[in-house]
Amino acid sequence: MTAHWQKQEENGNRFFMRLLIGIALLFGRRTVRLLLPFIVAYFFLVAKSARMHSIKYLRKVLHREPNWRDCYRHLFTFAQVSVDRIFFLSKRFSGFDFHLHGEQIFTERQNTGAILAVSHVGSFDVMRALAARDLGDRVEVYPVLDIEHNSKSMSFLQALDPELASRIIDARTPGPELVLKLQEVINQGGYVGLMADRQFGSKRTLPVNFLGELANFPLTTWEVAALLKVPVISCFGLFSSPNRYDIFFQPLERSFIDASRKDRPRLVELALHNYVEQLQTHVQMHPYNWFNFYDFWQHDAS
Repeated sequence: MTAHWQKQEENGNRFFMRLLIGIALLFGRRTVRLLLPFIVAYFFLVAKSARMHSIKYLRKVLHREPNWRDCYRHLFTFAQVSVDRIFFLSKRFSGFDFHLHGEQIFTERQNTGAILAVSHVGSFDVMRALAARDLGDRVEVYPVLDIEHNSKSMSFLQALDPELASRIIDARTPGPELVLKLQEVINQGGYVGLMADRQFGSKRTLPVNFLGELANFPLTTWEVAALLKVPVISCFGLFSSPNRYDIFFQPLERSFIDASRKDRPRLVELALHNYVEQLQTHVQMHPYNWFNFYDFWQHDAS
């Protein structure tokens, strides 16, 4: 799973991204939404790999053979959520219907940091934006991102939200230096955002049943939490057409705080299994919010 997604080139080009940003900010979401069916239709026709992996995933989550409408809806949801990033990062929230679930967890924490386990399900930008809007100084997020692999996304982020871009932590930072950086952020009350469904750093994975078939999930998020002895909060920002987002914050693992070195491997595996259960529950409720368009279930060696 690791090598496969990292070999994929980042989609899109800077000119098209800037053009779309300009149209969105100048004319608004309604205008962009009118253009999306034509844009998605084009990619539906030419993006054979994305179409193939969409069908494989939909077959598992829908428990039936998906048709072209299912696949098109899947790609359209991805496109709509991607466009909505423009509005979230530029702090334009009017016209959206937000529903927060579990946000009191940040009030209860009283400025103590944690790891946020996020994924390529729904929108993680809506969670960061709403945290900044509604929770203010209590939640300062430091995303861990592979800057080299996501150079176009970084340009996009720097243009719309330079403050957030300045807090990006490069996932390619050497291991010991990266751990020290994460510890420093959390000790100062910050929240480190880690992608729990894709690998960075070490290549250690664990096969876990997900939608009826084993998939190799990375252990990095949970190993970092165990090493630093900090809690983990899972975060999901799930889209429903035309403008609703349900944002879930769920405490996932606190036992790392007092864990001994001997107990760490067991707790790491337990935390991963609990996370995959949450992930599966959310994608079953919002099946078109899954945005891993590659062979997620490939059985490479861990």
